[in-house]
Amino acid sequence: MHEIFLFSCFIKCFVRRYGVYTSTTNNPRFPFTVYPKLSDVNIINSKWNTFYDHQLVSTRPHKYVLHDGPPYANGELHAGHALNKVLKDISLRLKLLNGYTVEFIPGWDCHGLPIELKAIGNSNLHSPNEIRRAASLLAQKFVGIQKNSFQEWGVIGSWAGYYRTMDKCFQAVELQAFSDLHSKGFIYQSSLPVYWSTDTKCAIAESELEYNSEHKSSSIYFKVNLTRYSNRVEKNTGKYSSVYGIVWTTNAWTVFSNEAIAYDLNAIYVLLQSQFSGDLYLVSKSFSNRLKSLLSGEKLHQIDEISGDDLNGCFYRHPTRPSREAPFLPSSHVSESMGTGLVHIAPCHGKDDFDLAKRHNLSLKLFVDESGCFTEDVGFELAGLQVLGKGNTSAIKLLEPITVHKEVITHSYPYDWRTKKPVIIRLSDQWFVDTEKISSLAMEEYEKVNVLPASHKHSMLPFISNRPSWCISRQRAWGVPIPVLFKVDDKSPIVDHDLIKHIASRVASEGCDFWFSETLDQLIPEHFWKKWSLTSSDVYKSTEVFDVWFDSGLSWLCVLNSNNYSRLPQSNVIADTYLEGHDQFRGWFSASLLLSVALTGSSPFKNLVVHGFVADSDGRKMSKSLGNGVTPKELIASQNGCIDIMRRWVCSSSLDSVCRLGSKEINQNSNGYKAVRRQLSPHNL
Repeated sequence: MHEIFLFSCFIKCFVRRYGVYTSTTNNPRFPFTVYPKLSDVNIINSKWNTFYDHQLVSTRPHKYVLHDGPPYANGELHAGHALNKVLKDISLRLKLLNGYTVEFIPGWDCHGLPIELKAIGNSNLHSPNEIRRAASLLAQKFVGIQKNSFQEWGVIGSWAGYYRTMDKCFQAVELQAFSDLHSKGFIYQSSLPVYWSTDTKCAIAESELEYNSEHKSSSIYFKVNLTRYSNRVEKNTGKYSSVYGIVWTTNAWTVFSNEAIAYDLNAIYVLLQSQFSGDLYLVSKSFSNRLKSLLSGEKLHQIDEISGDDLNGCFYRHPTRPSREAPFLPSSHVSESMGTGLVHIAPCHGKDDFDLAKRHNLSLKLFVDESGCFTEDVGFELAGLQVLGKGNTSAIKLLEPITVHKEVITHSYPYDWRTKKPVIIRLSDQWFVDTEKISSLAMEEYEKVNVLPASHKHSMLPFISNRPSWCISRQRAWGVPIPVLFKVDDKSPIVDHDLIKHIASRVASEGCDFWFSETLDQLIPEHFWKKWSLTSSDVYKSTEVFDVWFDSGLSWLCVLNSNNYSRLPQSNVIADTYLEGHDQFRGWFSASLLLSVALTGSSPFKNLVVHGFVADSDGRKMSKSLGNGVTPKELIASQNGCIDIMRRWVCSSSLDSVCRLGSKEINQNSNGYKAVRRQLSPHNL
């Protein structure tokens, strides 16, 4: 240390006496400032774009196709967009350096509820075409804003030939794909219980749900009076007043649609006598102690133990329509671990309930409208009330005479991931993709796919294995119309593949708006009426549109395997990579895989690269209420317009965990970046 100190003193004295001596040394000089000049950045980006276009027509032997998952064109970009697009850009540049020809066609998802609701806003738009015009303009606006930002970030790609799900050519291919899927037997129309958003009056798919573990429900235990008994139960009835089955539900509003009580054939049930009333209560043996605790004032004691099979042939008086009887029925979905061992069956409000009703030819009575309100058929006390609000409160009050206990519970409940509001299950006529027919082959194809990080490989399985039929119809105006007609007399659908081909050819040149504006006589050529032996007064057209996941789930077909966008030779193109956040297993990844397997028998991608979400420095989700969000625009502005610091942050983030972004991460990457620039900047010795 002493020698170093003496040497530094010598250098300082030498410089004071003789001046600097950089002119006599071969010292490298770089024209670097701490921050790059914007003009230089623009020149560099322009040269990269020119190079990208040039390499597309090169003779490089290896190709690399990175297919862009389309972001929603409904707002400004957030940090998640930056993470995603910069990661894609890095992978493209790496492949270019390794001698590949790369293709990256940026895209946008332009349909869907968020865009439609934002377009409507506080305006008085009512007709489908008014809504569609406003939504189209809004989507175009944000596509332009987002596109400019992506280019400013230095992301290379086919920016002159990007795709939008609202493009005429995209929609035309989508309509033909619907026709092909239907002809192969993968699409059907049926009346089934579906998840339903009462806020938007629209069906939603299971992949569009998120579960709120802190949801509170007012649950009730109610009793149903047995009117007919099996031999084993009947032997106990002579000595006692009545026999009641005890049933638990967290949705009291569905009791008015009750059609049966389900039990478990393999369970053991008990009959408990009330010393207070003399009545008998029927529950599963595993629930008996819980019931004794709930009804401690009645001093219950067991008088008999019976098997589930002993309930065969029992009937009960309907809880809200006393003149009716309903049956006890065995069902495999009943579990002793949940509730009383007796399950209230409302076929219009549950998949298992509906399946049981179909097997036993039960009635389907729907008392809830599209707004989630009770209809007049249920009675004047409830008509017009919201089942998730006052309707449920009023239902609980009306059920008080048969309620033995009520309590508020906290449990996991499905919410619409867009509106962040709870949903219901409601019987509705919808179009479905028959995922049961596809899932086996989809599983086989997925096994061939490489997933990075490998720990996420299993994340796809819940969305392709044993997945319920995928509801693809939406009761909205903004989207690709479902090109079918219905007969007036029986509401049966007319799916004519020649008509769909005709409609698709018009859509390719005109867009979709004519479907909503033209009369049937204008829309349907004369020869189809003759073919069907019908007139325009005999049918009506569908007013529904496709689910946005059906739109984007076909992007591999509409973009990569058509000559509308891709500049590489088309022949069963399979994307080398899909790169998105891990939430896309339930969205774009699974939708693309299922539709590709149905249409081609193979996966649309070879590799899935998955990244985490962006959180603040403490790992908390970014939100306006917390004030902890950092947008790309704010990050870049804080660094004198330097995009490289944002890109450096992306490079320093881990794929396999939450990507943190806050002042700490910004400062770390800013200091690291500046240190490199300063080392290369002009200096004198």
